[in-house]
Amino acid sequence: IPTYVLLLILTSFFSVLYVVQYLKSSVVAEFQYEFDFKLMFSYIDKLFSMPLMYFSNRSTGELVFRANLNIYIRQILSQKVITTLIDSLFLGIYLFLMVNYSILLTIIALVLISLIAFLSIINSHTIKRFVDKEIMEQGNVQRIITEAIEGIETIKSANAEKSFLLNWKNMFTSQLLITKNKNRYIAIFGILPEIIQSVMPALFLIIGIKLIINNSLSLGSLIGFVSIVTMVMKPILSLVSSYNDFLLLNVYFQKLSEVLTYEEKNDFNNKKGNVGKEEFI
Repeated sequence: IPTYVLLLILTSFFSVLYVVQYLKSSVVAEFQYEFDFKLMFSYIDKLFSMPLMYFSNRSTGELVFRANLNIYIRQILSQKVITTLIDSLFLGIYLFLMVNYSILLTIIALVLISLIAFLSIINSHTIKRFVDKEIMEQGNVQRIITEAIEGIETIKSANAEKSFLLNWKNMFTSQLLITKNKNRYIAIFGILPEIIQSVMPALFLIIGIKLIINNSLSLGSLIGFVSIVTMVMKPILSLVSSYNDFLLLNVYFQKLSEVLTYEEKNDFNNKKGNVGKEEFI
């Protein structure tokens, strides 16, 4: 092949990659702008429409904390949605190649992969419960810090620094204990999928050697299959990770929904007795 042809092919290849990456980045940037603007505008707009009683029963720190959740929501949506689509595409290609190498090994691989996914999902739901409590405690910690800063003159004049410090310490300790228990759970049960993943290549080599001895599989097919199994775990784990992030996304949306859906709830309560605001509060 002439040198100029190779250069042309390489140039075309890199040009296509550049265009694809540029389009991907542009779409993500546009999405982030539109999402941030619309979500924050909706949140602030409805927040200002709340009755005074709503603000009386909620701290400034809690409301600010909820407003800042849009950053996490935007990161998950902009990064994970595209990643999930790409990983799903590659997963289908890998499974097609695995079946062509060996149906038996593919069945065993699917069983082990399903076990890894099942354990990961169970862990995700358990971790979600920890995260729910963790977010609540973070809101409490931020609330007392905000109250202390806003009322620092009153605290100083009343010589109540130690009282506020003790209150903050108790709440912060509660938050740290939840985080510690979450990390301990991850250390005990979260490593099980990783252990299974580490054992899989050795298991396939043992089974594959027996198939080679029985002339049911070639050495090249075994090497190719093990290589693909190693590669297929990346999109699998990425999809599981996306599932975990979408669970967190649900938690974040629930925190914002109290404000974003207030008018609908208020209208519903008004139909029942025109006491919507009091019932909601």
